[in-house]
Amino acid sequence: MLKDCLEIFEKEYKSLGNRLITDSYVLSYGTYILVKNFSNIDILEVSKNNVDSTEDIYHKFCELDYLSKLVSIDKSVDSKKIIHSNNYLSFFVKKENLRPDKNNNVKLTEEIIDNYYDALLNPRIKYKSDKRKKEIYDSIENKYGKVDENKLNKIRLWIKTNIFDLVESVKKDKNYLKIFFDEKIELYNDENQKYLYPNIYNKNDFNVIIDGKNYGLPNDNMQLNEKKPFLKLKTRIRNSTPYLISDDEVLLQKAFFDYLMNKAANGEEVVYISSEKGIHRKTDIPNEFSGYILRIKKGKELEIHDFDTVVNLNTKIKRINVECIIPIEYERHNLKPNLEIGYINNLIKLEKTIDTIFFNKFMCNSYFKEIKNINLSDLVLRDILIRHREGLYTWFYKGRDNIVKQTFSNYSMGIIENSIKNNNYIRAKEQYNLRIAIINYFHGGSNMADKIKVISESLFEKINSIKTKCIQSDEEYYFAVGQLASYFISKNKSKNKNHSLINPILNAQNRKKIMLEIEKLFKKYNYDISYDNNRRFKNLYSMIVGYEVEEKKVNRDLLIGGYLYYSLIYTKSEENENE
Repeated sequence: MLKDCLEIFEKEYKSLGNRLITDSYVLSYGTYILVKNFSNIDILEVSKNNVDSTEDIYHKFCELDYLSKLVSIDKSVDSKKIIHSNNYLSFFVKKENLRPDKNNNVKLTEEIIDNYYDALLNPRIKYKSDKRKKEIYDSIENKYGKVDENKLNKIRLWIKTNIFDLVESVKKDKNYLKIFFDEKIELYNDENQKYLYPNIYNKNDFNVIIDGKNYGLPNDNMQLNEKKPFLKLKTRIRNSTPYLISDDEVLLQKAFFDYLMNKAANGEEVVYISSEKGIHRKTDIPNEFSGYILRIKKGKELEIHDFDTVVNLNTKIKRINVECIIPIEYERHNLKPNLEIGYINNLIKLEKTIDTIFFNKFMCNSYFKEIKNINLSDLVLRDILIRHREGLYTWFYKGRDNIVKQTFSNYSMGIIENSIKNNNYIRAKEQYNLRIAIINYFHGGSNMADKIKVISESLFEKINSIKTKCIQSDEEYYFAVGQLASYFISKNKSKNKNHSLINPILNAQNRKKIMLEIEKLFKKYNYDISYDNNRRFKNLYSMIVGYEVEEKKVNRDLLIGGYLYYSLIYTKSEENENE
């Protein structure tokens, strides 16, 4: 898969070159200095509150910084690892290493500076103990030429003369001071290549020559040393490394990982790559996308947390019809709707709707967070999110809904029950309406909106009847139980209705337990109910007590539907307006 991605990336990289990387490059916090003609300097301070990436100078520093950074600290030009740049045209050092410590010692010394430039003037000295690196450098120097000794020494002198004064005139923090000398970008690129080739492989001990070409183990996303023998490929006799690639391939792979690192630094967590449709973010992914998805994260180096294939990902979906099955009186509660009634035919819109209605806008921001960093105060909702976010991610990012299709009905009901228990009554109604729409989308079958309409009309007629009638089905029974529970709780005299009083009924596993809880509520509130003069209550209560369910399993859908539906007992009928 990585090879396929590299081939796709290579097409764009050949067209744009390093601009593909530097146009979206993010400078780390610190002080950037451009030295012109060894006399004038331009300074750019980059901090949390001072980042203007539109400035020309910012873009110039991006280009120079990218070509001057180390592959890793372990592969520093400076043997003391105090100076962190890779060529004589730039000089990177932490500001704290330029100032005296508590013992009045300064880590950066003139000796370290001289050793840095000596190593760049004659890298063979640095590589004398590594025959392969020396051979690689000899080859690359023949291509790009020797270092300009005169220019190097002029820069060396300028650094030694000015570096310790400069640190006193710039922002005092622990970030980098990065100094660049104003030379052509081509020269920076040549010097960067001379550093990269000997250092880009994980370890040159693993390099082999095949048909005159050098092959080795890439440094990106792979660590192989004697402390990690489990990464070695034991079946290969001559070389036990997991995979080997050529010089051209390793440079391309580095550029690809640098490109991904930029995206991660810019807050992008997912990248889509397709041979037909190129490289995309989630927000601009074309319809019917087939290719690869990479989930990335910025750490000390780029981390790839998921690498998978995507087949025919459609952002357009079969229409989901969100209906107002449970009427909601927003104006009465002085609230605005969060759930839009109508059709949803776009996967991105559906994701945002589920995020808002079910997860209080925590879902989209929590797909990839460490559990400890999900700051959702509702612990029940947090637990549901943590357990089911992988399935939701797979649906919305990869187009595979099989996990959600199997689990959504159960955990969405748990979310609704939790909302009721937390007195989020209006939110519970919105969740119920959206839940039914999504279940119909997945499974089809009978329309819950029509079912509740028929049941509510039938039940309304029965509770208004002069003669007590009978409940005709389990579905009607559970809807009626929800209605009765809602009526009892409406008798609670507290200022804010405590909907958690329905918890025992919601937790009941059979009819017997339900009836015990109904009797408790009746005993609690019967002082406020005129049994003889309240025909609707009398009929409803009598029908519920007199019905025996056929199915053992409690129909929680209709029980909660009845509870959330407007009260039929309080609704006036045309025949009994004066009741």
